[in-house]
Amino acid sequence: LIMTARVGLCRPMPYANPFARTTDALLPTQASFLSSRRLLVLRPSPFVCCSFSTSSRLSYACHHDHTTPHTDTPQTTLLSDVRVRYAPSPTGSMHLGGLRTALYNYLLAKHHNGQFILRLEDTDQSREVPGALDNFVRILDWANITCDEGPHVGGSYGPYIQSQRLHLYRKYVDELLQKGAAYHCFCSSERLDKLRKTDTTDGAAPMYDRFCLTLSSADVQQKLQNKQPHTIRMKVPDGITVMNDVVRGQLRFNNKYISDQVLLKSDGFPTYHLACVVDDHLMRISHVIRGEEWTVSTPKHVMLYKAFGWPIPKFAHLPLLLNPDKSKLSKRQG
Repeated sequence: LIMTARVGLCRPMPYANPFARTTDALLPTQASFLSSRRLLVLRPSPFVCCSFSTSSRLSYACHHDHTTPHTDTPQTTLLSDVRVRYAPSPTGSMHLGGLRTALYNYLLAKHHNGQFILRLEDTDQSREVPGALDNFVRILDWANITCDEGPHVGGSYGPYIQSQRLHLYRKYVDELLQKGAAYHCFCSSERLDKLRKTDTTDGAAPMYDRFCLTLSSADVQQKLQNKQPHTIRMKVPDGITVMNDVVRGQLRFNNKYISDQVLLKSDGFPTYHLACVVDDHLMRISHVIRGEEWTVSTPKHVMLYKAFGWPIPKFAHLPLLLNPDKSKLSKRQG
């Protein structure tokens, strides 16, 4: 197998607004498959600032300190204990961008003699498509991307399907409740819909008003005894959250613009934000490489790592794949 990855990764740029769409400032890699199914080439846009043409250069990007001057010579020192994951949601067939993300993770792991893990994030049961896991496995096999651990091969950190790990999420939610980093929310869907419509009239992102955070302990216990449906929300702390992205450099987020995210839904299933943090920690993931659409969610994940007292993995958010008109490449198109 010959795999050539010409990965378009832009140097960090200053953002006046960290919540602005990063696609406004960063152009994505343009991907194309050659006629040979054994040669996968990711070609950078001619407008991309710089490119990494081998797995060692991708490795360089994933542990380069952007506070030091940039050089064109990649570091060749192998990182220890590199564990990465490709964690798709089974809501449809694999997207071209998903395959590109899997490739980046795989190349980094193989360059450092690490492990590449497949994990199925099926917390949204209502949108699950039967056969999605088989589709992911078949396409990864087609591209000769071999999983060291996963639902189909097993491993020491399983199970690798999130719906089979519900007892773990409940345990860690209880820990957050005890620490005061989360709270019960009994708001009905009708109240939340009304709040959402009111809160978006000025074009801003909807924010939960923390109504249930004001409930007394006695009120909470009474509602729980009455088995009133509820969710668990994280309590976003005051201040600024700083995260270091190996693609974009240091990003700062004002926490007052971040809503108290639901962590555990009323059906007992976790949301993506809780499940991915718990699983990445328990599976000893060292690098989280994913699409840039998750950049604005990452401060919530950083908050959770800090609340648990866990080490934070390295984050790398990749530019999106766009159509010629710069619209996002949809699943129907890619």
